[in-house]
Amino acid sequence: MEEAQVPLLASNWRPIVLCGLLLASKVWQDLSSWNVEFSTIFPQFTLVNINRLERTFLHHIHWDLYISGR
Repeated sequence: MEEAQVPLLASNWRPIVLCGLLLASKVWQDLSSWNVEFSTIFPQFTLVNINRLERTFLHHIHWDLYISGR
């Protein structure tokens, strides 16, 4: 949130958490979930929405995907 300078609000926390989970899954798991699987688990987000959210999220964090294991 600091890097992107985006406030966490009642209206945006769900997409932000979804993207965080999605990207953490892709970074940490050898066989990560596909975006289409997330759209099945979270039907309020279409595959197109998830793909767009992921691109936007990555852009705002400047593609810095380092996640500490501690």
